Amino acid sequence: LKQVEENLTEDPFDFISELLRGEMSESEYEKDINTDVSENAHTTLRLSRDYAEWGFYDEAVSLIEACVEKNPMLLYYKGFYLSKLGDTKASKKAYKEAQAVDPTYCFPNTLEDILVLNAAIKADPDDSKAYYYLGNLYYDKLRYDEAISLWEKSVKIDATFPTVLRNLSIAYYNKKGDKENAIKCLEKAFSLDKKDARVFLELDQLLKMLGKAPEERLSRYKENISLIEDRDDLYTEYVTVLNLTGAYEEAIKAIRCHAFRTWEGAEGKISTQFKTCLLELARKELKNKNAKKAEEYLREALSYPHNLGEGRLEGTKDNHLYYHLGLTLEMQGKETEAKECYKLATLGASEVAGMLYYYDQPADMILYQGLSYKKLSDEKKAKEKFDMLLEYGEAHMGDTFKQDYFAVSMPDFAIFDEDMTKKNYLHCLYVSGLGRLGLNDKKKAVKDFNEVLKEDKCHQNALLYKNECDSINIL
Repeated sequence: LKQVEENLTEDPFDFISELLRGEMSESEYEKDINTDVSENAHTTLRLSRDYAEWGFYDEAVSLIEACVEKNPMLLYYKGFYLSKLGDTKASKKAYKEAQAVDPTYCFPNTLEDILVLNAAIKADPDDSKAYYYLGNLYYDKLRYDEAISLWEKSVKIDATFPTVLRNLSIAYYNKKGDKENAIKCLEKAFSLDKKDARVFLELDQLLKMLGKAPEERLSRYKENISLIEDRDDLYTEYVTVLNLTGAYEEAIKAIRCHAFRTWEGAEGKISTQFKTCLLELARKELKNKNAKKAEEYLREALSYPHNLGEGRLEGTKDNHLYYHLGLTLEMQGKETEAKECYKLATLGASEVAGMLYYYDQPADMILYQGLSYKKLSDEKKAKEKFDMLLEYGEAHMGDTFKQDYFAVSMPDFAIFDEDMTKKNYLHCLYVSGLGRLGLNDKKKAVKDFNEVLKEDKCHQNALLYKNECDSINIL
């Protein structure tokens, strides 16, 4: 007891010493310590490993049996310890029970876990879950080929577990470049559990990367519309697809009736879609010479309603909205107010940003700076803006992408690896198209936008500005 007390003086979190002291004491405090251990599977596993390292397998088994939290690894370890005690029958029973425990949030991650799971597989080669857990561990340790092999064995034994199929899909796409098997696995995973909103979002993103048209993606959303309420990122993507397909009235209706909770890295996502659909509705009214209605849409777009869950980002100037608001006011004969809007539309950063971060000023804001200078009769500054876009696009089109170590807030949902050098190339083509559009070289601008859309059918701005080139000119 004296030695235990000394241990605890050195390390108050020495649970083994706490447990030993509890065996020598009947105080309520010691009973609480026993309860803390028995209610936490991970603490129990750690302490049972300590006992096992000293050869105290009976004590390790007793500790696991006292744990009330359910976790598959507890039973795998119990089976392993029982096998060390020579009780093969009880060991196999424990392994069998482990297979039946809910696998949610079970992520083996220690070297001892490898030993235990391999022992379970040796005892029962048809244990699909042991292959699955071990595959997760190996994938985390960058041993991708072994992980894939283990997951494939798991699926061969039991093809009804959606998560292993989902994991295989990611591994096939990211580590093997096997797009065909990636989509097959993810389609099967979702078909096995059509209530899993995360897997549906991942499936949608994979379809997007495989070049599926926005219309096909929207059709899938309509078939599984109940899922969008489960995740704000999924709801935001649904609104984005509505905007991609030109369903702007449906998009703004969907935004207005949902309360968003923005997460780090997604700042500006839903507000961008909010502004996009209202701007496109305003453009439609402008083309119909209905300036008053267009003004209503634009003034709403300049607001940040509470349900968006975010305010205006530092540096956001909304040049596109102020430029179009100037057009509506000018159409109504309000020249002074229109001029003030054009001046507001010239503000903001003057440098073209890359394709990465949510807080960068979008390249098309520079286009509207130039268009606003034209409205203010400053042709020289206008041309400078358009030339800047064109020069940036041409100068950086051949850049090789290198990941910024501190890039922790990339805005895209990044489950499947993307060719960022190619993405940069398409971004530069798009920026060049904006420059040509400002310089009124619409034929070449459309060519640039079409080339972007050929590789990325869901490049929202390339689609919007291509359509603007093809429609009645209100720029």
